[in-house]
Amino acid sequence: MKSFERWTIDEVEKFFSLQQTFTHPALSAWIEADVALTQQEQQTLESLRQRALENIEFWNEEDLKMKFIAFLLALVPFDERRYKGFLERTIKARVRGETLSGIVDYVVATGKAEPQVPFFFLQEYKPQRRSGRDPLAQVLSAMIAAREQNPDRRRMYGGYVIGRQWFFLVLDEQTYTISKAFDATDEDIFRILAILKQMKQYIEAWLNDPSYLTSK
Repeated sequence: MKSFERWTIDEVEKFFSLQQTFTHPALSAWIEADVALTQQEQQTLESLRQRALENIEFWNEEDLKMKFIAFLLALVPFDERRYKGFLERTIKARVRGETLSGIVDYVVATGKAEPQVPFFFLQEYKPQRRSGRDPLAQVLSAMIAAREQNPDRRRMYGGYVIGRQWFFLVLDEQTYTISKAFDATDEDIFRILAILKQMKQYIEAWLNDPSYLTSK
């Protein structure tokens, strides 16, 4: 058994026969979606942006989660009757003879006490990469494990945070595509919230029509 945090991106690509692509229509549609933000949301984001600008380089991982990411996620919000955001939950699956297992920082999924059908993953990290931890590999391996548990849903969505930088990605069949970096300390913070709100719309649509996410 190999935990998510022990994978490197080279190992993930080789073992799971994945290839990186640099454009994907589903990723473009997601991160470029026209999502309106209320005046109150914009004011809250500006306050968060200023807080991050002044402090993010000095925050550890728990600071980043509790003082910034939690407030940003609260603006969506993902906790609904049919799905919710789960913190620090274990995902496990056997893929190609290898048992994948690990704790996911944040996953939006159906379920009441434990995640059942995952929709969106988010991994969170300190401002700098840590030696021996590869956030892209970790979130990809978690997405692969989740997809194995739900084989009818071929496309998975995720993201990871390294300090001020947010990245979003799509795993589609044997390819993965990563967005540009969005800087939460500048105007990109408004786009980050729009991307998260668009994911909520995707989840609602998928629950009403399971073919929705794979047809877009």
